[in-house]
Amino acid sequence: MGRTVICDDTKEVCFSYEEYLKSKHWQRFRLKALKQHGKHCMLCGEDNIPFFHVHHLTYDNIGHELMEDVVVLCPLCHSIVHIEGFDIKAALKRSVRTAKPIRPKKKKTPEEIQKRKEYRERERVRIGNKKKKLKKQKNIAKKAVKVI
Repeated sequence: MGRTVICDDTKEVCFSYEEYLKSKHWQRFRLKALKQHGKHCMLCGEDNIPFFHVHHLTYDNIGHELMEDVVVLCPLCHSIVHIEGFDIKAALKRSVRTAKPIRPKKKKTPEEIQKRKEYRERERVRIGNKKKKLKKQKNIAKKAVKVI
């Protein structure tokens, strides 16, 4: 970013892009963008992840962005855009025209769905066992403190 930014609404002064991304202005704008654009990747259509990135299409309006200046991306697509220099604007035009994600989600086979369910169940049991173990350790520690 190489220039000082004064945010329109909060009047925050930011001297670097990293500082700007921590500003109250950006955090508020990011939440509005996620709400307006939806919590799904605008390139691949992914919607089953806990965290999405809000990517600037242009850095000219930093501090007073418009919704048209940003897109919501999954971390994978965001890294592809930055690392491979992917032309996101052209891809979005195609996506809007066809009303389909650029990289359509692969349909999961019944076997893949079953594996995912089994994995989730194993994780639920593993986490439950960890909680039980911790609770047991706490009880032992409490008894030890009472004895002393």
